[in-house]
Amino acid sequence: MTISKIVYIWLALLFLDIFTIQDISNLIENFGERYIINYSLTSLALLLILILIRNWNRWAIFLLLIIPTLVQSTYFEVYEKLVSPFGFKIFLENIGMVLDLWIENIDIPKSLFLIFAIWWLVSKLPKGDISRYITIPSIILVIAIYGLIVFSWFSVPNLQNSIVSFYGAILDTFKQGIYQNFKLQRPDLENLQSSKRELPNILYIVGESAVLSHTSLFGYERDTTPKLRELERNGTIVKFTNVVSIGTKTRLSVPYMLVGLQGIDPHGEIYKYPTILNYMKAIGYRTIFITAQDLSWGGLKNFLIDKDIDYFVNGTKYNPNARVHKGADDLVVVENEILPILEKNSSKPLFLVYQMDGSHYPYSQHSPKSFKKWKEKGDNSINAYDNTLLYFDEVVAKIVINFRKRYPNGWIFYSTDHGQNLGKRGGMFNDNFELDVIHNLFFVSPPRKYLERLRKNQNSPISQADIVATILDIVGVQPIKPLDGVSILGEIPKERLRVVSNYMPTLHNVPEAVLVFPDLELIYIDFDKMSVTFPKSQQTIHFSELNSSYRLLFEKRLTD
Repeated sequence: MTISKIVYIWLALLFLDIFTIQDISNLIENFGERYIINYSLTSLALLLILILIRNWNRWAIFLLLIIPTLVQSTYFEVYEKLVSPFGFKIFLENIGMVLDLWIENIDIPKSLFLIFAIWWLVSKLPKGDISRYITIPSIILVIAIYGLIVFSWFSVPNLQNSIVSFYGAILDTFKQGIYQNFKLQRPDLENLQSSKRELPNILYIVGESAVLSHTSLFGYERDTTPKLRELERNGTIVKFTNVVSIGTKTRLSVPYMLVGLQGIDPHGEIYKYPTILNYMKAIGYRTIFITAQDLSWGGLKNFLIDKDIDYFVNGTKYNPNARVHKGADDLVVVENEILPILEKNSSKPLFLVYQMDGSHYPYSQHSPKSFKKWKEKGDNSINAYDNTLLYFDEVVAKIVINFRKRYPNGWIFYSTDHGQNLGKRGGMFNDNFELDVIHNLFFVSPPRKYLERLRKNQNSPISQADIVATILDIVGVQPIKPLDGVSILGEIPKERLRVVSNYMPTLHNVPEAVLVFPDLELIYIDFDKMSVTFPKSQQTIHFSELNSSYRLLFEKRLTD
């Protein structure tokens, strides 16, 4: 009788999970052999756990169930997937930021319903003795299932029971390790020389969270970027249609964008490379780094700002409360820092990096009232996001127009760090490899004589890593260590493969990446489980079964 009551409670928890915590569409979309095995095993683990904890204090059981339920429910609401080890690492690193985001996105009616439902089910959980012949095998089976969750290549958290997956992600977090320390070992560039007689002024704009598919520059129905469209029409800028980001987060993409590497980097090769700022300083440039964000977050300042930076401005200069989600106003920074620098005469050529505040969530905070063309129905609504792009257009166009007037032979490179998913397939924000996150908004404003050379590669498969390689090509410098990027002034192979990775030490070395084909199709690789998933067919194979030419792109950096 006791077991049968537990089974009824277990079935009710499964019903809540499939229809409330997650979504029935998740089952429909992913249903197949892998889903059946993952969900069945973790559901069995939940049943066994209920049997084992039935005599615990009711409050302890309630907390054991409700904490993962609420966390998973909100996480799935935002990202359309269950919480991962990366989520726990970010939580441990910045508890306040994560709690703010959770509060902003929690569905209160649903959460209250889940609290009531879980408490009612816990109150009905029967106490009583159960034979050790059930208890001991149950313990062994639960341990075995969690072993499979953490170590098996066939394990996928998003295909599992939410409650069991939550605790599996915690175990996986400790298995992967929470913190890793790498020491900068940059080589000496003292004898570096340029082969060019004249060095042009160069401006490198690093955007924030701009989505290519929401810009009228790339065909969006709303005119979110009218000024950039006009600049493209008159030949001031060249846009590129087939560019991918290096990573899905600022702390992944930005360091590598400024070094020229892409792909997985579990052992921290990036710490042995000079940045583009180091190269430019070595050949006589005046080097400037201005950010509208707070570069102190996540150690980016320690990585990027060194003795080779002549002038550095942090976003806190113009917004003392600058943080991850909201930095200084871009237009304020441009008018008070960028434009005055462009007006100054100098005996040295200028290399300036500007990291924008851009279009980060909450989107409503990233455009002033005068640029709210579309009525915002929420802080993170599509209208709120599109308004940020209208403001982005104003800011970047102002920089380009002023720079071109002052330096007709100079170069501007613009690349967003990553995009946003905006509630489409894969949920909100940028915790995934969906196209709106990794299909990169990128354009160049070159001297007129280079327009046709660049246009030949407008549709070629390009990576953010190519920007550093192109700048070094322009200034006539050979990289002292091999780069993953190639110059977009030369020929780019039409069948080129690119990698977008989270497996980088600048943000917790999350062991996952996607291999991106020229047509922007991709395959997903989990290096923790050593599994490869083909999203279109949902087929999964072991990494060792992957095409050997594809494996080579990763194997060279998997071993220390």
